[in-house]
Amino acid sequence: MSSHWNDIPADAKGKDGPTGLGIATKAAAATSSVNTQNVSGTGASSAPANPTRTVAHEEPPNIFLAAQRGDVDTLKQLIESGTAKATDRDDQNVTPLHWAAINAQLPACKYLLEQGADVDALGGDLHATPMQWAARNGYLYIIDILISHNADPSISDSQGYNTLHLVTHSSTVMPLLYLLHLCPISPDSPDSAGHTSLMWAAYQGDGISVEILLNAGASPLKKDNAGLTALHWAVVRGNKWCIRKLIEAGADLNARDDSGKTPREMAAELKALGPWRKALEDGGLTEDGRKIQGPLSEVRALVLLPS
Repeated sequence: MSSHWNDIPADAKGKDGPTGLGIATKAAAATSSVNTQNVSGTGASSAPANPTRTVAHEEPPNIFLAAQRGDVDTLKQLIESGTAKATDRDDQNVTPLHWAAINAQLPACKYLLEQGADVDALGGDLHATPMQWAARNGYLYIIDILISHNADPSISDSQGYNTLHLVTHSSTVMPLLYLLHLCPISPDSPDSAGHTSLMWAAYQGDGISVEILLNAGASPLKKDNAGLTALHWAVVRGNKWCIRKLIEAGADLNARDDSGKTPREMAAELKALGPWRKALEDGGLTEDGRKIQGPLSEVRALVLLPS
């Protein structure tokens, strides 16, 4: 994959190997210059850390800080007094609902929505919605309340990621299941570089998400803008379980990317033939995808061998 690797910007290369052709690392995919503090809730351990925002202790209460902290009493005081509105924006063009969502402040989200907050407001450097901020961390309950207020999971941020892509980045199972089964969003929806959620899950070595997406109808045959399939990306990660699941689902072992490489050829170039061979062997296939012929059974031997 050296021909691809040389084309990847330096800041898109991670310690785990190439992320290129538009696939940024999870950290790059999931961070923004907008910042948070005291993020509550739990996300995947491998999910990128949220940025931090330091607010001086002597700063008077404001609607953004109250939303961030989940201080519903202060939110009510500010809104009912006319001091602030649920639709206000801070100096980063971010709404109170964004801050409540990324900090998993469910009561604050509910109150702000009741007060007319724009559920699909675009904010921050990435022009993302509150649901996309929550999706980066896999906050199921926040996603649920936003969906119940008609949030649109198909909206893409400035990086080209929709809510399904971002939930896949977070490697959290329940939000992924929720979106695939309860929301009108295609499992094959591509980001701006043509990467589907299945490609992302394969690249991350996230076998559970790979299986969930395949069961939801994601196609292992799709190609990104560089001609790479999910199987190519599983090879990049070197995850034999993902490789096997994709092959069992009908992935094309002979698919060639734009540089003419098949997944096996890419595995050889990346010195990852070990996982490739093991994945195929576990699936009853030879290294080049032919079915392994086992020893003849006694019955077959009687039929096939000359007497």
